[in-house]
Amino acid sequence: RIGVDGDYYYEGGDVEKIGDGNVLVAVERHSTNERGAEWLRRLLEDDGFKVTIVHLNDTGILHLYAVLCLVGPGLAIAYKPSFPGGVLPDPIKDWDVIWLDDDEAHAMGACNFMVDRTHMIIPSACPRLADELAKHGVTAVPVDITNHAPFGGGLRCLVGVVHREID
Repeated sequence: RIGVDGDYYYEGGDVEKIGDGNVLVAVERHSTNERGAEWLRRLLEDDGFKVTIVHLNDTGILHLYAVLCLVGPGLAIAYKPSFPGGVLPDPIKDWDVIWLDDDEAHAMGACNFMVDRTHMIIPSACPRLADELAKHGVTAVPVDITNHAPFGGGLRCLVGVVHREID
């Protein structure tokens, strides 16, 4: 893979804006490297953001977006084996977490899309996740991505970047 080992290399799927001025940038074996993460940290900190670099464990799942989903302030969906010690990064370490099991994680259960504050599009292969979200007042909208997920793509990947104003 070009750039991963020596040059500055980062991919957008390894960047998670928390919304309170904090940004997480992941370093992982097959994606963003240390030099790329440090370069992005410097750029973002020049614009006033506080950046936390997260070194993800190699679980065979590519990108921070695919192992961590911020549902809203104080609630996340995550895959524990991806995080060193099974602990989320400092800016969100005290949040409530819906931990995914192996099957849910590989079905891209963390790579979801919030439509608004109370509706989230999730893979239909994750019915337990829908039940857990309901306990937090979030309605899950299941979508079948069984032909997409095995190639490392989730719903957030299919949607791309969306800007919306939410009260």
